[in-house]
Amino acid sequence: LQQVVDSYRKVVGADHPFYAASVTNLGFLHLSSGDLDDAARLLQEGLDIYRKRLADVHPAVVNSLELLSDVFKEK
Repeated sequence: LQQVVDSYRKVVGADHPFYAASVTNLGFLHLSSGDLDDAARLLQEGLDIYRKRLADVHPAVVNSLELLSDVFKEK
C-alpha cells in the first residue's frame, strides 16, 4: 500500500487532496492494526494537507481529526 501512496504523490503531488486521502487511508489501516505511531504520523500528514487545501469544516478534515483522536485514545 505504501507504493500506491507513493504513486499518488508522484502523479498528483504531495499537497493534493487525493494524496491526502491515500495517506489517511493508510493511517487508518495502521490504526486498525494497532500500529499507533505510524497511524498518528500518517493521519497528521493527511490532516495537514486537508487543512491547507480545504476548509476546516470540510468532512475530510473532520474525519481526519476523528481518526487522529482515536489514535490518542488508544495510546
